[in-house]
Amino acid sequence: MVLTVHFIFSMTKNKPMHLYKLLLSIFFSIVTFNCYARANESHPLALMYNGPGVCEGCAESLAVLVSKAGYHVRYVRPDDLTEENFNQAALFVHPGGSDRMEDTLEAMSPKSIQRIRKFVFNGGRYLGVCAGGYLAGTWTDDSHQTNSFGLIPGNVSEEDENSDPQLKSVVWKNRLVHVYYQAGPYFNIDKIPDADVWAYYKKSHHVAAFMASFGKGHIGLIGPHPEADQEWLDDDDLKSPDGVHLGLGIQFIRALQNR
Repeated sequence: MVLTVHFIFSMTKNKPMHLYKLLLSIFFSIVTFNCYARANESHPLALMYNGPGVCEGCAESLAVLVSKAGYHVRYVRPDDLTEENFNQAALFVHPGGSDRMEDTLEAMSPKSIQRIRKFVFNGGRYLGVCAGGYLAGTWTDDSHQTNSFGLIPGNVSEEDENSDPQLKSVVWKNRLVHVYYQAGPYFNIDKIPDADVWAYYKKSHHVAAFMASFGKGHIGLIGPHPEADQEWLDDDDLKSPDGVHLGLGIQFIRALQNR
């Protein structure tokens, strides 16, 4: 670095001072960028699905939590679900989205869905929130006509038929909290012997969040939205007695990676 600065000085000697400052500014910008790139490379990679079927702003909000949990986030669409990308990743994330799961499944090729399963089975991590929780099931409908990701047995059911945004009372690790919820699922873990329950809906006692193994990898599924910040609540005129709960989501993501 010292030699480079000396070179810049020699090149700009007897030249206007503003040229020297310009070249030095460019040099330090390159150094800063390279340091930032190396810092990102030192963090595990999370592939964040942000294609058809994902609701506006959902991927970005969840990416905040994933980043704070220690990941470098790369947004991907169906065409990006390649072997090359999965070989670089430690985590695949599917955020909240459309009530119609087919919006996502029809955009993905059968090979892409197979790659998601293979990635987790071989040791990767899958994080599914709301729509991502539904899609973890074997099917998306009771008639078993539409295959999904197949990370847990059976299909995943809706917790509340009321599709309006609301705050759900959830017992999260023995702590009662009120979490943003909109048409999210609950999870039947009867056929998942190693399920580690993190949260349940207070009223129904249905499982709201859990982790489990899948092959050599692990899955973490959440029905409500711990990534919802104050802006989400304000937009839907919701007032939480205990604020927002981004920290719960970050804790969950870190624990999933450390399984």
